[in-house]
Amino acid sequence: MPNYNHVLLLTDATMNEAVFTKANDLASCFGARLSIGYCLPNMPVLASGVINLESECRDLIKSQLCAMGRRYKIPLEDQWVLTQDKNEPLEKLRKNGIDLIIVSKSSQSLELCSQLASKILQEYSCAVLITPCWN
Repeated sequence: MPNYNHVLLLTDATMNEAVFTKANDLASCFGARLSIGYCLPNMPVLASGVINLESECRDLIKSQLCAMGRRYKIPLEDQWVLTQDKNEPLEKLRKNGIDLIIVSKSSQSLELCSQLASKILQEYSCAVLITPCWN
């Protein structure tokens, strides 16, 4: 069995407690660092003067990640809001040495996370674990 050093849990806005607990347990089994990330969907470009939806969503998701991060003792620098920009996620993974990505099948954004994981696998070598819904 491979030994993982840095695990990334890709989650959705539901922030499923059971998924976080299992990901934390798995990272602990390997003695690995755990990061959490949310895949922000592409937002439409709106005319200036209109609310910046991406910024509003990013702020809301970041506050939710912070709450879960506090609960699981995940430092702020390991809490990421990722966009579909192909380079941003790859740079984060490379910089942080991610060697396992966990995606929950219970995620409302499974398709979005899976698309991101697929892009990552094309240009970055790491394991991707797609899990069942943990209750």
